[in-house]
Amino acid sequence: MSSIHINGKILQAALVDLLDLASQLRQSRWNLVEAPFRPLHLQLDELTNQVRAWADEVAQSIRAIGEVPDGRVATVAATSRLAELPLGEVTQLTVLELLANQVDEVATQIRTQLPELQQDLAAKCLVAGIADRLDTQASMFRMQRHWHYIAPSKGELVTSRNSGDDRP
Repeated sequence: MSSIHINGKILQAALVDLLDLASQLRQSRWNLVEAPFRPLHLQLDELTNQVRAWADEVAQSIRAIGEVPDGRVATVAATSRLAELPLGEVTQLTVLELLANQVDEVATQIRTQLPELQQDLAAKCLVAGIADRLDTQASMFRMQRHWHYIAPSKGELVTSRNSGDDRP
């Protein structure tokens, strides 16, 4: 198998995972419940747009090496390495936990395949940079989950620093 074909397969896998992640971010945004949800709602919008832009860069990289990117819904559904999100309404804490794990998984999958990218420094730099930025996003979700939670009895935002509760 040629190095171009190997690189194309690796980049295709990253493309599929990024497209699935963007879809999961949007799904979470649509089903987010509990007030105040606007800040997280906007954060998910921004990240969805960023992940789609990264997917576009990966697709362009696939084309640049003469391969054909496949971002069709059926292909993404059949080949994504991400676990499916549960259907239904999701709380902010659940969204933060689920998405931290999903974002982490995409970064890990990309990073795991970096050594296999052959003689394509541009593609290697592109996906390594995406993995690093995904790590940052996963850390942000985890920090938000650690410092904020919704008090079940009051429905108000409480920080663990002033609530006397030391839940993560």
